[in-house]
Amino acid sequence: MPMARPHRRVGMGSEDLLDALLPERDRRRDDVLAAARSTPPEPTPLARSWWATHPGTSSPPAEPAWTASP
Repeated sequence: MPMARPHRRVGMGSEDLLDALLPERDRRRDDVLAAARSTPPEPTPLARSWWATHPGTSSPPAEPAWTASP
């Protein structure tokens, strides 16, 4: 897939993005994808080591900035 296709769709919700990029996908597993998307990822070892070396920030924020409510 040319990178221009997903690039032009930055900002779309995951449901719309999947429909736009993969219209012929097997939709039977959409609930699994939605559940995986709503689970915050565990920080990588690199991220954990960064947070551990910065005083006053012993761990990453509870919510990533992009999921925080205004």
